[in-house]
Amino acid sequence: MNIPASRQYTQVVEVMLNGNGRVSICPELIDEGRRPSDNASQEKNEEKLLELRELAQNTNLYAYDTMHKDGHCFISRWFAQAWDKHNCPKKDSFEPFIFAWIAFNGWASCVTSQERDKKIIESLSLNPIVCNHFHKLLNTNPSFKRYVLEFSSLWPVFSAKDLRTEDIRPLRDASREDLVKHYLEKRSDRIREYQTKAEEMQRMSDNYSNKAHKDSQNAEHYNREADKCKKQAKHYRSKASKCINYSPACWKRHADADQRISHDWSHTLAAIYQVRCNLFHGEKARDLDNDINLVHTAFRVLVHFLQSFPDSWRIHDRVENCR
Repeated sequence: MNIPASRQYTQVVEVMLNGNGRVSICPELIDEGRRPSDNASQEKNEEKLLELRELAQNTNLYAYDTMHKDGHCFISRWFAQAWDKHNCPKKDSFEPFIFAWIAFNGWASCVTSQERDKKIIESLSLNPIVCNHFHKLLNTNPSFKRYVLEFSSLWPVFSAKDLRTEDIRPLRDASREDLVKHYLEKRSDRIREYQTKAEEMQRMSDNYSNKAHKDSQNAEHYNREADKCKKQAKHYRSKASKCINYSPACWKRHADADQRISHDWSHTLAAIYQVRCNLFHGEKARDLDNDINLVHTAFRVLVHFLQSFPDSWRIHDRVENCR
């Protein structure tokens, strides 16, 4: 796809990697502080692309081999508990998903040399070897492809914490499509509310500033009130921009453009990570079919992907040495 220069970062970010070609990723999947922008200078964008390139190339998929035996045992045991349940009923997927994530997170932290989850996710999303392995598995393993398609059909995965903060309740017995529509409508309502409040606060700030300009005797009081309103406007704009996150974060842009969202490694990992966040924060319910399906499909993708790792990355088949 040929993308005009003025829209290249809005649509896709291409990270050139020394000796490994390039990795294309939707900009919404990159941390805002490291994301190139159409509005930024070429020099600034080059700096950000360099940072992303370094983040990707600092991943050493063979570093796990050098990990201390205790670390191997810890990770292998968690994976073994997850794999033992890879054919479990849907409603029993919650604990195995946690086991699989802990194993994955331990391995990922080792090979990326990162501690923060967001940087771990970005490092692996941008790694061409992991991307290609996922792509190959998707095209050669019909069962794995079915798991990924079933999981991606449930996207986007909304932040349960954000939904609770905004007091937006799930619809019981609703289809996934209806539930997504419900959440998006409520999200739009909240964004409009915050934007309206931000505009109102900005108008009040401007009015106080005008009064300060006309009334020098009370200027200090008016300027103080203007600053308060300006901070409130900034607060509401921030709430509007961060209102009810979901993953993959590019989902709505693709939907609005009538594009099919890719179910590649970077998008899939982003969605799995959101399931992880919801589950680890105690926001998933075993009695809601939508939650059960999300966790179950995410678990099957993650645990089978880990099981497929080549010998040089393996986080399993070592548990026998730990006994």
